[in-house]
Amino acid sequence: MNMNLGIVNRARYAAGLIKDDEESLGLLSEKDKGSADSKRKEHYGVCKSLYLSTFLEAVSEVPWTMGRRRKRLLRTTLPHGDSGFRFTYNLPFDCARPVELSDKGTYVIDGDFICTDSERAQLLYVSNGKRIPLDTEFEEVSVADFAAGNYDMVLSPGHVDEWDLPADFTVSMGIEDFADENPEPLGLKKEEWDEYNPPEYEPKFYEYLEMMLAAKLAVNNTAQARLHDTLMQKAMLIKQEAIKSTKSITANKDKPSTPWAERLGVSLDF
Repeated sequence: MNMNLGIVNRARYAAGLIKDDEESLGLLSEKDKGSADSKRKEHYGVCKSLYLSTFLEAVSEVPWTMGRRRKRLLRTTLPHGDSGFRFTYNLPFDCARPVELSDKGTYVIDGDFICTDSERAQLLYVSNGKRIPLDTEFEEVSVADFAAGNYDMVLSPGHVDEWDLPADFTVSMGIEDFADENPEPLGLKKEEWDEYNPPEYEPKFYEYLEMMLAAKLAVNNTAQARLHDTLMQKAMLIKQEAIKSTKSITANKDKPSTPWAERLGVSLDF
């Protein structure tokens, strides 16, 4: 994942950090270009230090519809506290915000774990696009060894049904499991955050990300002391609109449709 430069530049403009002058248009004399390049590098560093944390914050605060994924959970063998529930599972490594279990069961989040009474839990969640780095090495682990507790955790790429495998079956956890899901075109420069490959979210997400980033950048604008508060209020309004929109979509999806005969007042009883 790279910074979206359009979002960054609009956020900087909203924060009052760039203006429609010669410097922003690149119409500088040769004498001034050296200092301008140094200033651009400084601005780039500030934006980069804020971008990822703001992105992750924006993803986690709203149940974005287009970022949702569904995955069967693996029970954890790591030490964990007594939650009062029968089962404890590992949260998916790309989970930014849990939405619901497939059986609508009750759950609690305890760090990187999700605790519930659902025996074969499947979780609907919002993904932040986090992926296992392609240079990560995994050893082959048999189901029998995992069941015996010889390994603390096995990360599943999401297409293995661990309950239906025979005890002598070996699951290969090498990088080939992720090759199709995260293709890396050859010849391209390294991404700024290659551990993230987020899905395409709805437009409202990018509005929210832009305004949140602008509010954080506005802290550096000492000439307009109240600008940060103003931009943060705008961001909160966008957030509320997004939450309302996702609730509306969910309500329409879950509401059963009325049969056409009933809408017309026609009885089909014979």
